[in-house]
Amino acid sequence: MFVPAEGRIAGPSQRANDVSLGLGVECKLYVGEQESVSGRFHVLQCESSDPATADTFVLLLDALLDRLRSGQVAADYLTTFFRTLARLFSVRPAPDPTKERQGLWGELLLMRIIGGTSAWARFWHTDPYRRFDFSAAHRRIEVKTTVGGARVHSFAHRQLFTTGGEQVAIASLLLRENPDGLSLKKLIEEGRNELSSEPAQLAKLEAVTRGARMSDPKELGPSFDETDASASLAWFWAREAPRFTQPEPPSVSETRYKVDLSATPEIPNFELTSWLSRWR
Repeated sequence: MFVPAEGRIAGPSQRANDVSLGLGVECKLYVGEQESVSGRFHVLQCESSDPATADTFVLLLDALLDRLRSGQVAADYLTTFFRTLARLFSVRPAPDPTKERQGLWGELLLMRIIGGTSAWARFWHTDPYRRFDFSAAHRRIEVKTTVGGARVHSFAHRQLFTTGGEQVAIASLLLRENPDGLSLKKLIEEGRNELSSEPAQLAKLEAVTRGARMSDPKELGPSFDETDASASLAWFWAREAPRFTQPEPPSVSETRYKVDLSATPEIPNFELTSWLSRWR
């Protein structure tokens, strides 16, 4: 992609494994057989021959072009966008994506239920290894999914026991596999459509898509019953969940354990509605 550059001074070139950016590069572009344009351009280029990476690059450029139509894109913005692409392409697919795919299905469905991907993507984690799925100020949401009827989920101790005054809500979904149900591919496509003019937020979706090995357009991913999952959604305060009530001892970290939420009181609807509204 070539973006006309203002001024006559070239900026530093940057390159990552799969993408490069040159600022204020002197170019001669051939528009047709006879017509050419000379000048300085910012040049953003995909350096990978992998089809899935190239497809992702083009998808994000389409989102960027939506922004271009509303005005000039500065070199600083392109530099930030380049770094976003570099982080995205550094995400390595999970060796066994089953867990990542199920979790992503739950996160995307939850966003659809509570207001849409475009409304919640800015609060979404920037990579799949963050402690909480959604964060804003001191508020946190952790989405948990399980297949079956028992509301038992695996937690990191630091998701349930916090020391920084965080308000942590757990969104619990019970899933039932259904080959004719809502596929992960369908949810990803819906998210891409909603974020088609928001390149920074779209990059988040593409990062988790890449981590879950869902970049291949032929991959459907898991399918679950949408109606059952939506009906099963229940919210709990982390402070009410069964948990160890002290921090991890010195030299101990990343403690995980399973928690049965079946006897935990749910957040009342009026309280949950008020709390979620403060995110917006």
